[in-house]
Amino acid sequence: MSLRIGIDARLTTKGLGIAQFITNLTEQIAPLEEVVWFGDRRRAPRDVAEVRSLEGLPYPALDSAYGRRLVARERLDLFHFTSNTGWSRPGPVPFVLTVHDLIFFDTSLRHRRPRQIIGHHYMRWNVPRAARKAAAVITVSQASADALRLRLPDVDVTTIIPNATHFSPMESSSKEKYESALVFSASDPRKNLELAYLGWVAAGRIPGQLQVLGGAGIPERFRLLAADDLSSGCVVILPYLDRESLDDTLRRAGVLIYPSADEGFGLPVLEAMAAGTPVITGLAPATLELGKDAVARIDPADPVGSIASLLQRMQIDSEWRTQLRAAGLRRARAYSWSKSAERYLAVYESVLSCA
Repeated sequence: MSLRIGIDARLTTKGLGIAQFITNLTEQIAPLEEVVWFGDRRRAPRDVAEVRSLEGLPYPALDSAYGRRLVARERLDLFHFTSNTGWSRPGPVPFVLTVHDLIFFDTSLRHRRPRQIIGHHYMRWNVPRAARKAAAVITVSQASADALRLRLPDVDVTTIIPNATHFSPMESSSKEKYESALVFSASDPRKNLELAYLGWVAAGRIPGQLQVLGGAGIPERFRLLAADDLSSGCVVILPYLDRESLDDTLRRAGVLIYPSADEGFGLPVLEAMAAGTPVITGLAPATLELGKDAVARIDPADPVGSIASLLQRMQIDSEWRTQLRAAGLRRARAYSWSKSAERYLAVYESVLSCA
């Protein structure tokens, strides 16, 4: 007899890495179990059994007494809160909570949008309470598990289930061309967009173009810093890209520079490796855990200088660049949504056997 599982899909409309996690996990689980999707009907995978729209409701509504009543009507066996927050009191059914990171505890409010400030305040209040009430708390990396145990020592985090990438790593072209570097931007200062830019400038603007994925926002101070290169076309800001366009951009890039200071998992690193694109990263423990020896590591003592030297080496040492690419492809093959879904289903069954 199949399980009837509720999936919290509130964040699938935001274009975030969490949206990919929710969608891809559900696509794997829905053909096997009866899934009720709590979120945008337009985003629901085709195999879900039912959809419960939350349109017009504020984000915390599902975490509240109203949300508990809403779930109680659905005769579920279990509810999965997929995006850090959940019930702060026992609900009508056991619930599993995925905590992706605890970045909201430590990030400053400077340069943040009002929505982010309010959201981080809410998560600082809700996440510890929800984690203590959950039947199981899951996180996505050892780095996130360590942060959870340090911040919430009374919470039992026994399961680490990594994210994955939606496409299979494939050997494609040998990427002899080294014409552009790619970097992710956000209004969030921890992404270190300026650091990537300064490293590229210190390398002598090698490779010849820096492409900035700007769909999540571009800090105004970066526009001022890079004004001349933006005018000349040496720096190009790309708009929000759909999934297919982003995949193509990742595959075409000569290198991904990813100097983010803090990550729960580091999905762009995995996606770049799966696309056969060498990666420069390593300031966040999670990206080192994910990439291991398949990435070029930034020296935290001299991040600008080390980014510059790595970019220069990639230009003159095509053999090393090819080795990094091959290592990234091998590393990416260790991650799949089917494997992650199997482990989530095992957690669901374990929770219900103890209920």
